[in-house]
Amino acid sequence: MTFLSIDQNKCKRDGICTAVCPIGLIMQKDDATLPTSIPFASRACIRCGHCVSACPYGALSNSFITPEQCTPIRREWLLSPEQTEHYLKIRRSIRAYTSDCVSRETLTRLIETARYAPSGHNSQPVHWRILYSPAEVERSASLVIDWMRAMMTERPEFANTLHLGKTIEKWESGRDPVCRRAPSYRSDARIEKKSLCT
Repeated sequence: MTFLSIDQNKCKRDGICTAVCPIGLIMQKDDATLPTSIPFASRACIRCGHCVSACPYGALSNSFITPEQCTPIRREWLLSPEQTEHYLKIRRSIRAYTSDCVSRETLTRLIETARYAPSGHNSQPVHWRILYSPAEVERSASLVIDWMRAMMTERPEFANTLHLGKTIEKWESGRDPVCRRAPSYRSDARIEKKSLCT
């Protein structure tokens, strides 16, 4: 498969793909000709998938994504401005957990969804590590506390700014102010980078 493939029976020559490419890698001489990619487009492409997802006829594919891989927009599911405002205003960080463990399937699905958040050049620079057991979570929290103790000695002004001493005191009294006894936890480690249709 070449970098850019156009189905000439589906393509309406409307120039949508050329208009949405943020780097201008697709060109079209006129409304009678098929779009084509510029030389070296495969190396300059940021893999955002706009060209494929924007075509309403499914006429365009490139070497890393096809129309079938683009999730169709369900307009009835889109939030209204009022719903969006409400959703953002009621957001709260979770700091109290039950002892129930979240299934690996659910955690994997959440991480898979999270990778669709925008990133420059679709580089997806965030990495994830999932700790599945309470013992692993507690060990991770203890390592953070060890780092805080080191900061108290090596960079006391920095440590005082972040109130690390109080956090250490809570830990030493039997509480977990780091992971708050969550049964599973996610931090940053690598998850396979994939192409997106954004």
